[in-house]
Amino acid sequence: MQPFDPGKLYPNRPSPLFQDIQPCTVIPVHMRAKSAANEMRVTSSLVLHAIGQLLTGQTRMLQQISSEGGVNDVALISVIGDDECRLSVGDTITASMKHPTANLPLHVVLLTLGAAFSHHLFPEVGAAWQNVVEDATRLGLSLPMTERQLAETKMLRNNLIRLSDTLAYAIETTTIDIGNHTFTADGEDVTRSLLNGSAFPQPPMPIFDGPGSSVLSDLKRWIKRGVNVFLTGPTGTFKTSTANQAALVNKANLFSVQGRPGLEDRDFYGGVYPVPGKEPAWVPGPVAQAFDSAASGALTVLVFNEVTRFEPLYFNATIGMMDEYSGAELAAHGVTFTPDHLTAMGLNSQNDGRYYLLTLPNGESIACRKELLCFVGTANLGSDYVTTGELDAALLRRYERHVEMTFPDESVVMPLLIQAAGDPHLAEVAYRLEVFTRSQVVDDLGFSEEMSAEGLLKRAMNFSTTRTLLDEARELVESGVPARSAFIRAAQSTVVPYCVPRQPSGTLDPAARTRLEDDVMKHALQLSE
Repeated sequence: MQPFDPGKLYPNRPSPLFQDIQPCTVIPVHMRAKSAANEMRVTSSLVLHAIGQLLTGQTRMLQQISSEGGVNDVALISVIGDDECRLSVGDTITASMKHPTANLPLHVVLLTLGAAFSHHLFPEVGAAWQNVVEDATRLGLSLPMTERQLAETKMLRNNLIRLSDTLAYAIETTTIDIGNHTFTADGEDVTRSLLNGSAFPQPPMPIFDGPGSSVLSDLKRWIKRGVNVFLTGPTGTFKTSTANQAALVNKANLFSVQGRPGLEDRDFYGGVYPVPGKEPAWVPGPVAQAFDSAASGALTVLVFNEVTRFEPLYFNATIGMMDEYSGAELAAHGVTFTPDHLTAMGLNSQNDGRYYLLTLPNGESIACRKELLCFVGTANLGSDYVTTGELDAALLRRYERHVEMTFPDESVVMPLLIQAAGDPHLAEVAYRLEVFTRSQVVDDLGFSEEMSAEGLLKRAMNFSTTRTLLDEARELVESGVPARSAFIRAAQSTVVPYCVPRQPSGTLDPAARTRLEDDVMKHALQLSE
């Protein structure tokens, strides 16, 4: 095991994808990595080339999620041609290869970018990548783009150079150990999420096996039987994490679609993408992959996150693909299984089973046995959530089990918060503040979760907000700021803007802000100064 040499980021030759940007040229101050401050920085043609490969569809990224003994493990795998490299984050950051490869520096760049979305490392890298994605969207470019589009779109150059320098600086200031290890290159393809600039699927949190909780055990049982499940509840109640965990425990293949405005067919069914040196080829999306997986005889889970954010086109498509068919009805649609196919699905005859049928935009069909494909839908309901579609009886009846998720008990979340805080007392104070904010919220209709609610806050803290608060407070403490001051400062950039309502002008309501800041200070008094 040896650390990666950042000098490999600076070859003295231009990238074939950016021949107009000369290597090792001084970068203007306004295009440098912000963290580099006043340091002189030069262009890295290799980092630019890695970014270009991603933007033009010449590389893929996979995310592996596993959980052993209550400990989550998230790893990333970058794929360039036949080369694969795996990044894991523990006590150290390690990039592993099956065999030595000249593509190692490219892998390190891509995995560093991916870690900003999978492990929430390198926040400046994540922000710089978001700027590039937003630029492409404003210019009407669909990612991945062609090499010609990349070469001709000069308006992306400034943010691309800033992104490349931000990535290079992150790698230069981080120890990344390189090792040769055997690994399996499987996992969920998160390339599309990365190209969208959206968060990767979160790691499962195996926290629902505690006293008094049966959610995970019920989900495990339902998935084994192919029962469709709908999970509702406030944000931060681990709906998606619980679904992912149940799928992994059952060793099911897991696919997911994130509901959002602007969802395209390629994000849902799949699409045609450029292939280096070949004709453009069809690449299946998560829905087609899930049906293919179940059709091959594998237990499969397809998670539709935030169902109410699906636009009508995909909302209706979701309803249609959950319709059940008999063997005879499938045959009437022109679908007949071979004996080998039936055997793979555990059937003797086509008439023995019930099936789902997916019709792709190109007219092709994929059928699978109902018991092998479990649909799990999640939704945040209430006046505080943006929705593009309404739940109706047609959709609800297709989900055979409905679970209302609530905030987990203190005994369940506290170990996770202590891990984030690095200090049990700091974690406890933050959790007490979270619970307190729940008593300060009244919705637009005057309803509240707590009898004593005063209604000054727009929304209460949740697990994610509390963990973000602790992440920031811990970083401040480790930089030398006393715990009390760190807690108060961290709340200003995490809790306050999340919980306090905004006025019509867009500014935070002063009365609610002052009240919450006072409450933060009262809780902070329990910490040392």
